[in-house]
Amino acid sequence: MHPPLRIRRGPLPLEATAALAIAAFVAFFALHAFRWPWVGDVHLYLAAVAEKMRDPATLRHEAALAPAAASHVYSPYISAVAWIGRALDTDPYRALQIAAVANLALYAAAMIAFARRWSAWSRGSLVPAAMLLYVTAFLRDRAYAWSSDTSFVGLRLISAYPSMLAWSLALLAFAVVDRKRAAPMLFALLALLFQIHLITGAWVAGIVLLRARRRLDVVLAVAIAVLVCKSGIEHSLAFTAIAEGPPFAGRALSTFTRLLIIATPAALYFASRGRHRFTLVAMFATLAGLLVFRATEISFGERFGLFYGLFPAIIVADAAALGLARAIERKQLSALAPFVVVLLACAIAPPLRDRARRGEGLTTVFDRPSTIMAYWTRTDAYARILEPTDVVIMPSGDQALELAAATGARVVFSPFAYRIEDAQEREAELARFFEAGTDEAVRRATIAKWGATYVLAPAAIAPSLAWLGPPALVTPESTLFEAR
Repeated sequence: MHPPLRIRRGPLPLEATAALAIAAFVAFFALHAFRWPWVGDVHLYLAAVAEKMRDPATLRHEAALAPAAASHVYSPYISAVAWIGRALDTDPYRALQIAAVANLALYAAAMIAFARRWSAWSRGSLVPAAMLLYVTAFLRDRAYAWSSDTSFVGLRLISAYPSMLAWSLALLAFAVVDRKRAAPMLFALLALLFQIHLITGAWVAGIVLLRARRRLDVVLAVAIAVLVCKSGIEHSLAFTAIAEGPPFAGRALSTFTRLLIIATPAALYFASRGRHRFTLVAMFATLAGLLVFRATEISFGERFGLFYGLFPAIIVADAAALGLARAIERKQLSALAPFVVVLLACAIAPPLRDRARRGEGLTTVFDRPSTIMAYWTRTDAYARILEPTDVVIMPSGDQALELAAATGARVVFSPFAYRIEDAQEREAELARFFEAGTDEAVRRATIAKWGATYVLAPAAIAPSLAWLGPPALVTPESTLFEAR
């Protein structure tokens, strides 16, 4: 006979410590939303939120000179963040910071719900959830500054992303799937996921169907969610055809090597007692899904190489939490072994040491200045000149998105604006405009074609545009010319 695993919850001091650890986790990464420089896709969301906050009735593309239908960014999440910004009478950047804090709090709450349902030994303890938060963030061999990555490197940057909310919705779906009346909740969660982050929604739908394959109500809930969100799914599918090229492509196993090694004996222990068997099924099913996406050359499917890590993580976190509870409650010091192994593995994880060597250790966030002040400094001078009716010819990049967010002005082409019918032509035209040696007549024709009112040129190109007249604004990086 195997000894029973069921413990309702750990000793009170341990539960209190777990609650504090969860609160510290949320507070620490929430601080990053105000102190850690945001890079990457956040500029897309910033521009989209800003455009939604201006006038939803006359919505345009988030940055480019195009209709809203040409954007792939708008979603219920962007609408919610814009509503927060308008309700609090704040700017789009601050609205995203507030959303980041809310996302982190929801993520922690969803982790608690998930861990309580999937824990092999407790339905009431906070300890597995606390362990799971830290295991997913720190027990890595590789960490990525990329959407959907919940390592400590990713959490510094993606807390305001739709993919962050998608993780919370996924965890909640996994937490409720076994309930008798789960279908309505699963429908709502999947409908949101399909509109907010399709690749996460596809993963969750697959695991939910695998878990409740014999329950007609759950199968119908998934099917109805797909039908209701059909147009949104088709909209997102068009974007997923773009080659994403993530840094974790082909690295599903090497990203979690230490986690998988530690999870192996823990999984054998639990499986021999009839626990966590479906957790293993879900892990291998996710990896199978990854192989399918690779076979079909859909690079967004590489996210499954991050998603599957949740399942060995809950096994490891559960084993460490169980050992800790037993060691304290029953005074079995030997039971501390799993917790000590996990703690040491997190502390010496390669990404942690690598970031420390780069000067990006965990404590460096406390030394950084306000990011919203830096944003205002970058955009304030442009906001004094440009208006929503202006059209600016400038290179496509993050600055184009920030400029659109801060001023409302339109640009000819912006990052990832590939739903615009003539996107490739616009991109090529901009490249030609800013190419050294391009004839003045060609540039004048481009200005006339787009009805441009300003040209923002990199500093190296600015002298060749002197025929536009005195610059309206000069910075070390670029020069703004009036084109009227």
